[in-house]
Amino acid sequence: MFLTIPILFFRRICSITTVRQVSVKTGKSISIPCLYSSENTDKVKYLCKGYYWDFCTFVAQTNWPQNSDKFSITDDKTQRIFTVTISKLDKSNNDFWCVSGVPRSYIREYFYLSVTEGESKPFKVFFEQSTNIKVQIPNIRTTGQVNVN
Repeated sequence: MFLTIPILFFRRICSITTVRQVSVKTGKSISIPCLYSSENTDKVKYLCKGYYWDFCTFVAQTNWPQNSDKFSITDDKTQRIFTVTISKLDKSNNDFWCVSGVPRSYIREYFYLSVTEGESKPFKVFFEQSTNIKVQIPNIRTTGQVNVN
């Protein structure tokens, strides 16, 4: 008689969660929250500009001095949220990545900025998993929850 023992594999989720698409008016600034898992608390956080990951350019990171008037980044390690701010928006500012980690093992999440000439439209933040962390963004409606371990 054989005894069957189920083998369970536990996968620790290392992830970043952020908005997918945001509409914003030309010339304005926007701050985007990027939520991350506990494994990334002490890792460097980045903002990368470009549509394709392999060709994007780091424009801000938490271990660089904040000397750009266009891009900035802050990290709240207690809440596990880093915030990227993009100023003086124009139509060339569309494709970005929230990134954390070290070379060859980055975790990342893409977001798109729809830069418009007219009024900005309210946007929704969609998250696919659940947690008890709340992100409050003034004047922005959010739906869903976030899973950040």
